[in-house]
Amino acid sequence: MQWVRDIFSPSNVWSAFKYFFPTAAGVVSVWLSWVLHLPASVTLLLAVLTAACILIILDFAQAWFDKRNSLLQRIAELEGQLRELRAAADQSTDKRKLLDQISELYREMIDLRIEMEQHPQRLSDTDWDRKLGELQKRIGAKIDQFSSKAEANAYQYVGNLPRPINTNMGGFLRPLHLDICIHDIDYLKKFIADYSRNAAKGN
Repeated sequence: MQWVRDIFSPSNVWSAFKYFFPTAAGVVSVWLSWVLHLPASVTLLLAVLTAACILIILDFAQAWFDKRNSLLQRIAELEGQLRELRAAADQSTDKRKLLDQISELYREMIDLRIEMEQHPQRLSDTDWDRKLGELQKRIGAKIDQFSSKAEANAYQYVGNLPRPINTNMGGFLRPLHLDICIHDIDYLKKFIADYSRNAAKGN
Protein backbone atom coordinates (compact mmCIF):
# COMPACT_ATOMS: atom_id res chain seq x y z
CA MET A 1 0.00 0.00 0.00
CA GLN A 2 3.06 2.24 -0.30
CA TRP A 3 1.75 3.63 -3.58
CA VAL A 4 -1.41 4.80 -1.88
CA ARG A 5 0.59 6.72 0.72
CA ASP A 6 2.70 8.23 -2.06
CA ILE A 7 -0.40 9.41 -3.96
CA PHE A 8 -1.88 11.08 -0.88
CA SER A 9 1.37 12.59 0.34
CA PRO A 10 1.20 16.35 1.13
CA SER A 11 3.30 17.33 -1.90
CA ASN A 12 1.13 15.32 -4.31
CA VAL A 13 -2.09 16.63 -2.78
CA TRP A 14 -0.81 20.21 -3.07
CA SER A 15 0.21 19.59 -6.70
CA ALA A 16 -3.24 18.25 -7.50
CA PHE A 17 -4.86 21.23 -5.73
CA LYS A 18 -2.77 23.67 -7.82
CA TYR A 19 -3.70 21.80 -10.99
CA PHE A 20 -7.46 21.76 -10.41
CA PHE A 21 -7.76 25.08 -8.52
CA PRO A 22 -4.94 27.33 -9.79
CA THR A 23 -6.53 30.60 -8.64
CA ALA A 24 -7.18 29.37 -5.11
CA ALA A 25 -3.68 27.84 -4.96
CA GLY A 26 -2.20 31.19 -6.02
CA VAL A 27 -4.09 33.02 -3.27
CA VAL A 28 -2.94 30.49 -0.66
CA SER A 29 0.67 30.73 -1.87
CA VAL A 30 0.67 34.54 -1.70
CA TRP A 31 -0.89 34.48 1.77
CA LEU A 32 1.64 31.94 3.05
CA SER A 33 4.61 33.84 1.59
CA TRP A 34 3.30 37.04 3.19
CA VAL A 35 2.84 35.38 6.56
CA LEU A 36 6.29 33.75 6.46
CA HIS A 37 7.99 37.13 5.86
CA LEU A 38 6.29 38.76 8.86
CA PRO A 39 8.06 39.13 12.21
CA ALA A 40 7.64 36.25 14.64
CA SER A 41 5.57 38.36 17.01
CA VAL A 42 3.14 39.30 14.25
CA THR A 43 2.93 35.70 13.08
CA LEU A 44 2.17 34.61 16.64
CA LEU A 45 -0.50 37.30 16.95
CA LEU A 46 -2.11 36.16 13.69
CA ALA A 47 -2.07 32.58 14.94
CA VAL A 48 -3.77 33.64 18.18
CA LEU A 49 -6.36 35.68 16.31
CA THR A 50 -6.99 32.81 13.91
CA ALA A 51 -7.43 30.40 16.82
CA ALA A 52 -9.81 32.85 18.52
CA CYS A 53 -11.84 33.20 15.32
CA ILE A 54 -12.01 29.43 14.98
CA LEU A 55 -13.19 29.10 18.59
CA ILE A 56 -15.86 31.77 18.05
CA ILE A 57 -17.03 30.05 14.87
CA LEU A 58 -17.15 26.70 16.65
CA ASP A 59 -19.08 28.24 19.54
CA PHE A 60 -21.64 29.75 17.16
CA ALA A 61 -21.82 26.47 15.27
CA GLN A 62 -22.42 24.53 18.51
CA ALA A 63 -25.15 26.98 19.57
CA TRP A 64 -26.75 26.68 16.12
CA PHE A 65 -26.66 22.88 16.25
CA ASP A 66 -28.11 22.88 19.78
CA LYS A 67 -30.95 25.17 18.67
CA ARG A 68 -31.48 23.07 15.55
CA ASN A 69 -31.64 19.85 17.58
CA SER A 70 -34.04 21.48 20.04
CA LEU A 71 -36.31 22.58 17.21
CA LEU A 72 -36.17 19.13 15.61
CA GLN A 73 -37.09 17.54 18.94
CA ARG A 74 -40.00 19.96 19.35
CA ILE A 75 -41.17 19.22 15.81
CA ALA A 76 -41.02 15.48 16.56
CA GLU A 77 -43.09 16.05 19.73
CA LEU A 78 -45.69 18.08 17.80
CA GLU A 79 -45.86 15.40 15.11
CA GLY A 80 -46.43 12.79 17.82
CA GLN A 81 -49.23 14.88 19.35
CA LEU A 82 -50.77 15.35 15.91
CA ARG A 83 -50.71 11.60 15.29
CA GLU A 84 -52.40 11.04 18.67
CA LEU A 85 -55.08 13.62 17.83
CA ARG A 86 -55.68 12.02 14.45
CA ALA A 87 -55.90 8.57 16.04
CA ALA A 88 -58.36 9.91 18.64
CA ALA A 89 -60.43 11.56 15.89
CA ASP A 90 -60.44 8.34 13.85
CA GLN A 91 -61.45 6.35 16.94
CA SER A 92 -64.22 8.86 17.70
CA THR A 93 -65.48 8.55 14.12
CA ASP A 94 -65.44 4.75 14.36
CA LYS A 95 -67.32 4.94 17.67
CA ARG A 96 -70.01 7.13 16.15
CA LYS A 97 -70.41 4.71 13.25
CA LEU A 98 -70.76 1.77 15.64
CA LEU A 99 -73.27 3.65 17.78
CA ASP A 100 -75.28 4.42 14.66
CA GLN A 101 -75.22 0.74 13.72
CA ILE A 102 -76.37 -0.23 17.23
CA SER A 103 -79.24 2.24 16.93
CA GLU A 104 -80.28 0.59 13.65
CA LEU A 105 -80.30 -2.79 15.41
CA TYR A 106 -82.31 -1.17 18.21
CA ARG A 107 -84.94 -0.30 15.59
CA GLU A 108 -84.92 -3.90 14.39
CA MET A 109 -85.55 -5.02 17.97
CA ILE A 110 -88.55 -2.68 18.19
CA ASP A 111 -89.90 -4.01 14.89
CA LEU A 112 -89.45 -7.56 16.18
CA ARG A 113 -91.40 -6.77 19.35
CA ILE A 114 -94.26 -5.27 17.30
CA GLU A 115 -94.28 -8.35 15.10
CA MET A 116 -94.36 -10.64 18.14
CA GLU A 117 -97.29 -8.82 19.71
CA GLN A 118 -99.35 -8.33 16.55
CA HIS A 119 -98.73 -11.74 14.98
CA PRO A 120 -97.93 -14.12 17.85
CA GLN A 121 -99.07 -17.18 15.89
CA ARG A 122 -96.98 -16.44 12.82
CA LEU A 123 -94.07 -18.39 14.30
CA SER A 124 -93.69 -20.95 17.06
CA ASP A 125 -92.09 -20.01 20.35
CA THR A 126 -88.93 -21.84 19.26
CA ASP A 127 -88.74 -19.83 16.03
CA TRP A 128 -89.33 -16.56 17.88
CA ASP A 129 -86.55 -17.49 20.32
CA ARG A 130 -84.19 -18.28 17.42
CA LYS A 131 -85.00 -15.04 15.63
CA LEU A 132 -84.50 -13.04 18.83
CA GLY A 133 -81.25 -14.87 19.61
CA GLU A 134 -79.77 -14.10 16.19
CA LEU A 135 -80.55 -10.41 16.60
CA GLN A 136 -79.06 -10.42 20.11
CA LYS A 137 -75.81 -11.92 18.78
CA ARG A 138 -75.50 -9.17 16.17
CA ILE A 139 -76.16 -6.49 18.79
CA GLY A 140 -73.75 -8.10 21.26
CA ALA A 141 -70.98 -8.15 18.63
CA LYS A 142 -71.44 -4.41 17.98
CA ILE A 143 -71.45 -3.61 21.72
CA ASP A 144 -68.24 -5.63 22.08
CA GLN A 145 -66.59 -3.55 19.33
CA PHE A 146 -67.94 -0.30 20.70
CA SER A 147 -67.33 -0.82 24.42
CA SER A 148 -66.09 -4.13 25.82
CA LYS A 149 -66.72 -7.85 26.01
CA ALA A 150 -67.95 -7.35 29.57
CA GLU A 151 -70.71 -4.98 28.49
CA ALA A 152 -71.64 -7.26 25.61
CA ASN A 153 -72.02 -10.15 28.07
CA ALA A 154 -74.08 -7.96 30.42
CA TYR A 155 -76.44 -7.30 27.53
CA GLN A 156 -76.69 -10.85 26.17
CA TYR A 157 -76.98 -12.82 29.41
CA VAL A 158 -79.94 -11.82 31.58
CA GLY A 159 -80.23 -13.79 34.81
CA ASN A 160 -82.62 -11.70 36.83
CA LEU A 161 -85.28 -10.68 34.34
CA PRO A 162 -88.45 -9.43 36.12
CA ARG A 163 -91.52 -10.92 34.45
CA PRO A 164 -95.06 -9.57 34.93
CA ILE A 165 -97.63 -12.04 36.27
CA ASN A 166 -101.05 -12.59 34.64
CA THR A 167 -103.36 -11.98 37.57
CA ASN A 168 -106.46 -13.16 35.67
CA MET A 169 -105.31 -16.44 34.19
CA GLY A 170 -102.22 -17.24 36.24
CA GLY A 171 -98.69 -17.72 34.96
CA PHE A 172 -96.77 -14.99 33.18
CA LEU A 173 -98.42 -12.20 31.26
CA ARG A 174 -96.31 -12.64 28.11
CA PRO A 175 -94.11 -15.34 26.56
CA LEU A 176 -90.47 -15.33 27.68
CA HIS A 177 -89.10 -14.26 24.30
CA LEU A 178 -91.34 -11.17 24.35
CA ASP A 179 -90.22 -10.22 27.87
CA ILE A 180 -86.59 -10.57 26.80
CA CYS A 181 -87.27 -8.44 23.73
CA ILE A 182 -88.81 -5.69 25.90
CA HIS A 183 -85.86 -5.88 28.30
CA ASP A 184 -83.40 -5.53 25.38
CA ILE A 185 -85.23 -2.49 24.01
CA ASP A 186 -84.98 -0.74 27.38
CA TYR A 187 -81.31 -1.73 27.73
CA LEU A 188 -80.37 -0.48 24.25
CA LYS A 189 -82.30 2.75 24.68
CA LYS A 190 -80.32 3.57 27.85
CA PHE A 191 -77.07 2.38 26.27
CA ILE A 192 -77.45 4.64 23.22
CA ALA A 193 -78.60 7.62 25.29
CA ASP A 194 -75.73 7.34 27.80
CA TYR A 195 -72.98 7.08 25.18
CA SER A 196 -74.55 9.78 23.02
CA ARG A 197 -74.55 12.20 25.97
CA ASN A 198 -70.93 11.31 26.77
CA ALA A 199 -69.93 11.96 23.17
CA ALA A 200 -71.73 15.31 23.20
CA LYS A 201 -69.80 16.28 26.35
CA GLY A 202 -66.51 15.25 24.69
CA ASN A 203 -65.86 12.28 27.01
